[in-house]
Amino acid sequence: MATFPAQQQQPTAAMQCATPGTMRSLIEGLHELFDRINHVALASCGTCGSNGPVGGSKERVRLEPGLACLFAIRPLGDENPDAARTTQRGARLLHEGRVEESLRELHDAKRLVPRSQVARCNLGCAYFERGDEDAALHWFREAHRLAPHDEIATLATALLEQRCNQIADAQWLLVNFLQEVDPGHPGALRQLARLHQLQGHWQQAASCFRRLAASEPANSEWPRELELCLERMSGSSANQHSHYSSRRGAPDTASSQWQTPLSGDSAGSRERPGRPSAGGLSSPQEHGSGADATASQREPRPSFHE
Repeated sequence: MATFPAQQQQPTAAMQCATPGTMRSLIEGLHELFDRINHVALASCGTCGSNGPVGGSKERVRLEPGLACLFAIRPLGDENPDAARTTQRGARLLHEGRVEESLRELHDAKRLVPRSQVARCNLGCAYFERGDEDAALHWFREAHRLAPHDEIATLATALLEQRCNQIADAQWLLVNFLQEVDPGHPGALRQLARLHQLQGHWQQAASCFRRLAASEPANSEWPRELELCLERMSGSSANQHSHYSSRRGAPDTASSQWQTPLSGDSAGSRERPGRPSAGGLSSPQEHGSGADATASQREPRPSFHE
């Protein structure tokens, strides 16, 4: 019996000597375990992959050429050579239509560079190609969380938020990007204009198309879209004024507030929808439908496991 304490102390001493390496291995193992759990959970979702309507999903992912570039695999650069090679393999497999194999490679690349927003965007691209927009949105959200000024992460997240009817979130992402990063970004202006058209906000859409026409004079699409918006405004301005006056009493003030980010003024709230705000970002909920207001008031999304 005297030997039991000695036998119990020996591994304890060895563990104390190897504490840094042991802890590092343990943390890496936990990260990999959580990542695999996320992968399995997303893959087993009732609307994802083979469990969902594959044919219908493939129909939904067709985009106009200007938006398709948001869902292209990007190289990782020289941050990690192994991750860069793994990403190249994943891009090749995705091009060949071997989506599941591509996803495995891209998940491996993400584990090698856990703080890379590009690796997360690449996962979003692969899931979008698979037809799984819920998982794609998850990874683009995480990319945006790591790099809120990243162009691809922002515009792709905004587009997918719009496609799942989270209009307030999509609008906030685009307006915040125009405020904080590039007031004249053509991609963000185009998506914001389409979003305003979808909601019937013709004056705000016309403002976006006017800026696009000024920045890209050779593009004949923007003058046509601007003319369409002006026609819609002239045909419905009286009805809209009466409707908003009966509901709010001051429609012109709200419209001018929402146009603030596009006018180059640095004023205006930069708070996310659903948080306390007294600035111009409150206007989309006031203009929009009840579904928009509900989306803006929902609880914050739970964090994911790295």
